[in-house]
Amino acid sequence: MTTLQDLIDLLPSGGSWNQRVVGLRQVVTELWNKIEAIPTPGPPEAPMLRQAYAYEWTDDATPGPGRVSSDDPWSTGPQTLALSSNSGDGQQFPFALLNRGPATLAFRTSTQRFTAETAGPTIDQGSFWHVPVNGLTLEGPAPDPDTLMILVLEIALPEVGP
Repeated sequence: MTTLQDLIDLLPSGGSWNQRVVGLRQVVTELWNKIEAIPTPGPPEAPMLRQAYAYEWTDDATPGPGRVSSDDPWSTGPQTLALSSNSGDGQQFPFALLNRGPATLAFRTSTQRFTAETAGPTIDQGSFWHVPVNGLTLEGPAPDPDTLMILVLEIALPEVGP
């Protein structure tokens, strides 16, 4: 590792102007190479909204309050979720946010996990919404009806100007 003293020692204290320029060039080159070796951080992460909701899995295509189902249950690939307007713990799900851009929905239990990304606009069906998604990952067996699941919603928030 080069120390500050090593760099100073490259600068001749005497000699011709040319020798001093060569020494200074060596110092600048050494510093430049050190800067180039510093890893450049990636772009800053966009601010994210992460919220959790409680839902029960159901086979019913028209889920009641606090319930969720799928037209292609527990699989990856394109499908439509039927998601109750209110979660099992009474929270209103923010469907309008899903229409602002890509969102990730992750349904979890202690032994099961289903992760999907939104794939189009949500459609209000009255007491529930159709949410087109692309299923990405599955872990564990398909949930039985009435299995309590935690739905974690993750959405990148828009940049706010100065």
